[in-house]
Amino acid sequence: AMALGLRRSRDHLTGNPAEVQGWLENLETETQNINRRLREITQGLHPSVLTDLGLISAVEAYLDSLARRPHSGDTAQTITLTAQGFDRQRLPAPKLERDLYYITRQALDNALKHAHAAQIFVHLRWDEQAVSVTVRDTGRGINAAPEQLMGQNGHLGLLSMYERTLAWQGKLVFHSAPEQGTTVRARLPVGQPSRAPAHLQALTRYLN
Repeated sequence: AMALGLRRSRDHLTGNPAEVQGWLENLETETQNINRRLREITQGLHPSVLTDLGLISAVEAYLDSLARRPHSGDTAQTITLTAQGFDRQRLPAPKLERDLYYITRQALDNALKHAHAAQIFVHLRWDEQAVSVTVRDTGRGINAAPEQLMGQNGHLGLLSMYERTLAWQGKLVFHSAPEQGTTVRARLPVGQPSRAPAHLQALTRYLN
C-alpha cells in the first residue's frame, strides 16, 4: 500500500498537488501505525522491565498483561508461576535472560493458543549448574511429535525455542500425549551458580 501511494504521488506530483498531499498524509499515518506496531512487537519480545529488573519480573509483567486481556472460554483460566533460586538475583548474561524470556513466553503462548487448558504451570529454576524453564499445561496434548512440527506454518516458535536453547548448549525436551497435556522444558547451562537455590517465589494469575 505504501509503495502504491508513493507511485501515485510521483505520477501526479505536477498534475494535482492537493490529491498528492492527501496521499502523502495517508502515507504518514500508515507509517506511524507501522512504527507503533513495530515498537509493540519489540517491547513484547524485549520489554524494558527485562532490562531493568530481570527475568522473573519480566515474566510476571507478561502474566499481568495476559490477565488484562479479554479471553474466550477455551483458554487457560489460571496460570501459576513459581521461581526458585533467583531471590532478586540477575543472571550473569543479558542475552541469557532474553533467550530464557523468549523461550518462556513462546512456550506459554503455545499453551494458550493450542492446548485449550484449564491450567498452565510455569516454573523457573536456577541451581548450581543451569537455569531451567518448565511450562506444563493440562490441555488436550499434541498428536504429532513436536520435533516434527518445528518450522511448519504456525509452529515457527518451536524452531526458535530450539535454536535459542542450542545456542547455549542447552537441552529442550517435550512431553505430550492426547488429552494428557504438554510439558516443555528447557535447561541452559550457566557459569554462575545461584546464591539462593532454595528460595521459592509463587504467583498466580486468573484469566477471565
